[in-house]
Parts: sequence; C-alpha cells; structure tokens
Amino acid sequence: MAEDNELNREIAATLLEEQGAAITTAENGREAVELFQNAPQGTFDAVLMDVMMPELDGFSAPMTALRKETSAWFRYYSQLDDVACELRENENGFFSDGEQLLFRMLEDRVIRLREESQLLRESCTQVQSLFQAEIDIRQNRIMQILTIVTTIFLPLTLLVGWYGMNFSGMPELTWKYGYPVIVVVSIVIVGISLWVCKRKKFW
Repeated sequence: MAEDNELNREIAATLLEEQGAAITTAENGREAVELFQNAPQGTFDAVLMDVMMPELDGFSAPMTALRKETSAWFRYYSQLDDVACELRENENGFFSDGEQLLFRMLEDRVIRLREESQLLRESCTQVQSLFQAEIDIRQNRIMQILTIVTTIFLPLTLLVGWYGMNFSGMPELTWKYGYPVIVVVSIVIVGISLWVCKRKKFW
C-alpha cells in the first residue's frame, strides 16, 4: 500500500490488518514500484495506491511496472527465438527431420509470443501517454479558468486600491454619486472583460 500521508497510511494499514491482510507500506509511487519489482513473483496480491501520489502517481506507477515486465518478456522471447532458430538450422546434423519440424513449430510460436509482448509494451506506452495527455488537458483548463478570473478581477483590484488610498484631495470621495458610479463602472469592467474573453474564445 502506497500513501504519502503518514496518518492515513497507519489508519489504512491498521484496518487492513484487522481483516487479516499482510501489509507492506510505501511512502510514494516510486518506492512502491521498487518494492513490487524486487519482490519474488506472487508476493503481492494487490497494490493499493492513490491516483495523486508524489514522484509516481497511482496510474503511472503500475503502468511503469507493467511496461518493464513486458520489456523483460520481449527480451526473453527474443533470446528464446535465437535458440530455436539455431536448433532448427541443425548445422551439425544432430536432429532428425521430425525434430527439425518440432523446432520450426517452436520457433513460430516463440515469434508470435515475442510479437505479442512487443505489442503489449507499445500498448502500455500509448495508454500512459494518453493518460498524461488527459492530465495536461485538465491542467490547461484549470489555468484557463484562473486566467479568466484574473482578467476579470485585476481591473477591479486596481480600482479598489486606487480609491482605497483615501487622499483628501479625491473629489469622488465626497461626491454623493461616487458610490453608484463606482458600482456601475465595476459592472461595466466585468462585462467588458467577459466580452473580451468570450470573443477570444477563452471558453
């Protein structure tokens, strides 16, 4: 289980241990990936991880581990294909025609497995890239909203700061229509800002 908050990690581990689970904890996504990869196969039945994690998030961490595993499969089947090819060629004449046929079948199956492992590795990379692209799009939308808010409120902040100085020489402070005029000017500024943002297709 990976959790960067110490208190949440302790609470979750206690609750899971009460249900009879054996828990191994990690403070971030990268540490969780290293623990998973260095452990013998079958050590962990499940990995619990928050999507928003430091260093490696809850999606990139398992995808990174899976991509490394598929890369290991590809290297294994590539080496096995070389062995099967050498055996099939039978340069020293050690094997009969029937055995050569079996080696040819072995080579064909290994080639198919190698291609499937390569396809899985490429699929992992594509899925991770799509996930990262979706995160970037959401972050761009958030920045767009913040830009719109800043564009609207920056002139109002300047207006408030200007008249907040309360100098005695400001005639608007003693004018009986000063407050309504400021309200109208503020509304006009907000309207113009929204119109400009709409025209520039900010949303």
